[in-house]
This record gives sequence, C-alpha cells and structure tokens, in this order.
Amino acid sequence: MAHDASGLKEEIRRMGRGLGFDAVGFAPPVLPASAQNLPDWLEKGYQAGMGYMDRHKDVCLDPQAFFPGVRTVIAVALNYFTPGDGTAPPAGHPAISRYARGRDYHKVLKTKLAAFLERIREAVPGVNGKIAVDTSPVLDKLWAQAAGLGWQGKHTNLITRSRGSWVFLGTVWIDKEIAPDLPGTDLCGSCTACLDACPTAAFPAPYVLDARRCISYWTIEHRGEFTGDTPPLHGWLFGCDVCQDVCPWNKFQKPTAEPDFAPRAEIMDLDVDRWSEMDDEQFERVTRGSPLRRARKDGLRRNAHRLIRESGEGKV
Repeated sequence: MAHDASGLKEEIRRMGRGLGFDAVGFAPPVLPASAQNLPDWLEKGYQAGMGYMDRHKDVCLDPQAFFPGVRTVIAVALNYFTPGDGTAPPAGHPAISRYARGRDYHKVLKTKLAAFLERIREAVPGVNGKIAVDTSPVLDKLWAQAAGLGWQGKHTNLITRSRGSWVFLGTVWIDKEIAPDLPGTDLCGSCTACLDACPTAAFPAPYVLDARRCISYWTIEHRGEFTGDTPPLHGWLFGCDVCQDVCPWNKFQKPTAEPDFAPRAEIMDLDVDRWSEMDDEQFERVTRGSPLRRARKDGLRRNAHRLIRESGEGKV
C-alpha cells in the first residue's frame, strides 16, 4: 500500500489508538542530552541494589546497540487510573500502588505492542522492528518525552497533559524513518509538591530519585531482609504513590478503558496479617498474573511484618 509520509505517520498513530493506547508519538533514535545524567546517577549509588542498571547502562545509552538500524522510536502511553481506588486503605489493610492492583501491565503492554508492530509491518512491507517495555534496557521515560507524550516531572515519572502521570509506557523501534513529533515541554514550573510530600526524602534534588530512600525500591526490588538503612514503609506493602497523589497535573486523570487494570478483590481484600502469613499456595493464587510477583512471597511477607511492627510503633 502506498503512503505519503504524513499519511503513514497518522495511519500508524491511528493504529496505536485503535489498540487502546492513549497517546502515540514519534522520536528520532537520538537520546536527549538528559540521558547523560545516567552515569553520574549510577556513580552516586542512587540505583541502590539494582545492579542490572549498571550492567545495561551502555545499551541504554546507545539506541543502535538495542536495535541496530533503528531510524524511528515510536513511544506509547497507556492510562491505568481507575476511579475510587484512593490510596488510603481500610484499617488493618496495607497500601498497594495503583499500578499493581490489577493485571501485570507488562503482559498487557507486550500483547498490545506486539499487535501494534504487526500492524505496522502490514502497512509497511519489509519494515523490521522491536518492542520494549520497562524490563528492557531502554530509558522509556526519556523516549516518551522525546516523542512528545509529556515530560519527566520532578518526581521522575512521566506526566501527560491530558491524563496526568497514571500511564504505562512502551516503545516500538523500527528501521524506517518517520518525521518526529516535537518533544514534550517541562510544565512543572516552580511546583515542589511531590518533593515536599515524599515521606522518606527520597529526592536529593528535583528530577533526581535516590532509590536508597524510596519505599517503592525497598518493597519491590530489595532482596533479603531489611537493613538499618531501610526507611519506614509508612503503610505501603508494595510500591508507593505519594509523589503522584499530590501532583497537581493528576487533576486531569481519567478512568482507564482497559478492564485488566481494575483492582482485584483477592488482592485488595487482604489485611496485613494475612499478607504476613501467606503460604506458597496463597501466593500463587492471589498473585497470579499480578505485578506483585516481582516482590516474591518472602518479600511480601517481610514487608507485611515490617508494617505490623511500624504500626505498633505508631509510624503508620
């Protein structure tokens, strides 16, 4: 099928929206200058125990190393906000990050991205491509900003003008050049709501996250027992949404159209005691297809025991 350049670009954008993506943008395969902050961030140890970030640094900083021959990076955003899922849980129940209350977004995104790439291949015979979510060595938030989907806020999450920051990100890399969109403009201004609200002071500066102080890191990524450096969890079993909850741009949040992201009763109905006593069978049943599996059973039990102790100490 023949296309003019602008016609193909808009057809691809329509394809993405037809698959449920809330935003689709195009960027050249040239990382923005802000990507060069990564080596300094790693040098300061802000990645905490996430050693894979060091191991994959070179690929993150070299688009051609990730997908040789890439000429366009197509970035997508998928809204996951569900109304009525406020952060404050019932008494005795732990807080769980909004993104982890339904089906694992990696599964949903990968399915949609694979279908998106297949449709692009049908429209452009001979094109080669590759998909990526945040498990790949790709700086997805920087690509999303480069493609005009929004900007990386002071809390380091991507903020969109139309839906706030409750979005999952993915990319499709193709070896065909398509005119880029204008990159996103930072609209945080003088606001410091996210920095001020962080209960563990995890932001040493605007736009800089120190995972060593971040509740999300400790409840999800940290392996083994907690240490003397572990900050209070402030009621969170898995993840933390405080910096997003206070962001003024999230007044533009809209309900997601993706039913897989609806909170699951089997997750939300468990109190902290039941999480602390979870056995293998319960873990398999409750977390099947859920992002909670990232923390593993022992991690969730560890987190719950910590919450029980902190509650007794008046820290929740």
